[in-house]
Amino acid sequence: MKSILAITALFAMLSLCNLSEKMKPAANSTPANTNSNERRSTTAENDPAADREAVKAELMKLENEVTTASFNGDISVLARNMAENYVGTSADGTTQTKNQILAATKPDKATKFWTITDAQLVSFSGDS
Repeated sequence: MKSILAITALFAMLSLCNLSEKMKPAANSTPANTNSNERRSTTAENDPAADREAVKAELMKLENEVTTASFNGDISVLARNMAENYVGTSADGTTQTKNQILAATKPDKATKFWTITDAQLVSFSGDS
């Protein structure tokens, strides 16, 4: 169970790093001091609240996929979402490599149900 928590935390952090790269403005994006006569798009991609919700939705999708795979013992999904040089540290301070974690992953027969009831994106900015 400790390794599941470590893997889940890792995937959340990796997702944030990966999503922040996707959220960086393109080199040809409109500067902040645009002329008032220029039309500004009102699509979700220019709306910070919509961007925040999109990131939150993507993180929840990834969290669901990885946690379900972990509970089912599906190491193919876990391996695909874990860096080759990953080293996990458990709550008691022991460490495991990616291969050790995957080898120790077994289906969880004790957990009957899980859900995230109050998902929140704590931090969201262009540099996170």
